[in-house]
Amino acid sequence: MSNNNDSIISLVENSSNIQLENEFSKTQLDILYAAEIIMGQKGIENTSHRDIVNLAGQKNTSAILYHFGSIKGVVDALFELRMKVQNQERSELIENLLNQEDYSNIDLMDAYIDPLYNRVFHDSDWSNWIYFLQNLIISTNGKKYYADKYRKAAAEIENLFAKKNHIKNDKMYSARVSYNAFFFISAIASRKRQIEESENEFKQNSKKFNSLLNIPTDDESYISSDVEFLKFLKTTSIFILTNKESKF
Repeated sequence: MSNNNDSIISLVENSSNIQLENEFSKTQLDILYAAEIIMGQKGIENTSHRDIVNLAGQKNTSAILYHFGSIKGVVDALFELRMKVQNQERSELIENLLNQEDYSNIDLMDAYIDPLYNRVFHDSDWSNWIYFLQNLIISTNGKKYYADKYRKAAAEIENLFAKKNHIKNDKMYSARVSYNAFFFISAIASRKRQIEESENEFKQNSKKFNSLLNIPTDDESYISSDVEFLKFLKTTSIFILTNKESKF
């Protein structure tokens, strides 16, 4: 537990999201980052007020009620903190694409996935976010938490995919979008866990993963680099959304 407490202290003191975090007090940030860790481990439904306040170092078990009103209030605030950043980064990439004469499905997928991937793997402040998201998408009530207002830029990219590929933006397409979210969030979370394991365990898990995809399993071929993994992630996501194969 001390390692988790140290992680919260580091997040509060060293976060790169200073402008957004100024909207919250230190106590509120302690609670939010503790919730992100606990919910990433146990899921939203299995997380109690006591779990969060204990990890946040709060003595008063009513701290969540005082600062956020409820567990849902904590989740909403956590989305506000994280998704403002993700929406801004995706929006900037979308703007750049729309200023081009033409763009490919791969270009759209870059704007869709890269902001999340880069934060999760290259910003230590975000290392727990992907586990929170993974538990959210398998949650019974996950959809009600993951409100559309928190994913405007992602929704815009999904609309651009439909328009570019002449796909009717209907319930069937919405189902593809949901399935794809489950796929790429789970895949990123899985890779994150693999990287956090020992190198040998990661190598063995990758070989097993590749065998399911009929990828050769010699020592040089397992998925280990960002380039190879992102290629797999993006081309598979494009196929799920559009039913078309793409060259990377």
